[in-house]
Formats: sequence, structure tokens, C-alpha cells
Amino acid sequence: MKPLSNIIPHQYKGAESETTYTIEKRTPKEARMLYAKAKANLLDVNHWHDLAGKGSADFQLTDDEGNPLTGTVKKGNYFRINIKTVLPGDDKYDWVKVEDIEEGHIDGVSDWTIVKVRPTEKPHEYKGEVTHFFSAAATSNFFVKRQRHKVTAAVLGKNEIPNVEVKSLWVKIRNALIGLAGMIGFNKSQWKRLVKGILNK
Repeated sequence: MKPLSNIIPHQYKGAESETTYTIEKRTPKEARMLYAKAKANLLDVNHWHDLAGKGSADFQLTDDEGNPLTGTVKKGNYFRINIKTVLPGDDKYDWVKVEDIEEGHIDGVSDWTIVKVRPTEKPHEYKGEVTHFFSAAATSNFFVKRQRHKVTAAVLGKNEIPNVEVKSLWVKIRNALIGLAGMIGFNKSQWKRLVKGILNK
């Protein structure tokens, strides 16, 4: 079992972001019940839009051919993300691949589950271009954690750099604008709604 700190990548370039939300319960037993619900929400990626609410991005799990999947997320799956911009190139999706899913447990003390994703090429095309507004150096790390009677949901972004290594000028402009906005923190409100939804719904 890897410690949570060993799964989240180190920050070494670009921007990093952290969005967290914590609920404190009266007893560890109540916290364990909340953690179980939050873990189920975390792994149900297809319903993240419902958790985050109106105006948030749509997430769809797919296989390595880009075919939609149902059920809970698995290592090796892809996310097809529609962030609903009005910028050039907004008829395309952003894609990430699930690099790791890990769980940990310390008796009587803590539990945690993490899903780590990284920008990637569109499944089955393999044109050598990452199809996401961040470069492949970036990761998004979604996790829920119980520490005794406290439960936390979080999104940690690491090494966030706009992906401008693409051939299309319009996509390059789009990625630069959205990537810079993300680095400044414009996506933080969406992640805040998501982490709250993971714990409250």
C-alpha cells in the first residue's frame, strides 16, 4: 500500500492548484459512513456533472477506443471532458487517461482513495498530440480522505502548463487561453462545487 503522498506527483514546473472541502462528523463511525458515500461519488465519474451542478463540465468515461463506459472508473480508462467554452476549437473534447487508482487504510485512524489522471491523446488516434488544454506534464489528482472524524474531498493540480504544442492555430489559441485561466485559478470554482458535491450528495 503506497502512502497518499507517494502517489501525488511532485510540483516541478508550471502552476499548481489545491481545492479542498472538509466535513467534521461527531464520531469516527459517522465519518466512516460519509467516507463510504464520498468514495462511491468519487469513483462515479459519469455523474460528476450532477454533483458539481449547472454550468460545470461534463465527464464521460470511455475505453481505449473512445467508447462510452458505465460503472465506476478503472485504471486505464479515459475521461472525455466537455468544458463548454465559446473559444475557438470548442467543438472538441479534452481527454485524460486514468494513470492510477489507489486506496489506503490505517486501522481506526484513516482511509483514503485517489484517482490520478493525466492529459493524453484522443483514444485510438495516436497522432502524437495531447488533446487537452494542459500539457502531458500536468496531473489532476482527485481524492477523498477520512482522518478520524473528519472527511475531506480534494482536487490537486500539479505541473499545469498550457498545451501549445499542437498544429492547429485555433486549438493552440484555445489551449493557451483556457490553460492560462486554469493556472490563474478560474477553474477553482468548478472544483469547489465538485468537492462539495462529493461529500454532500
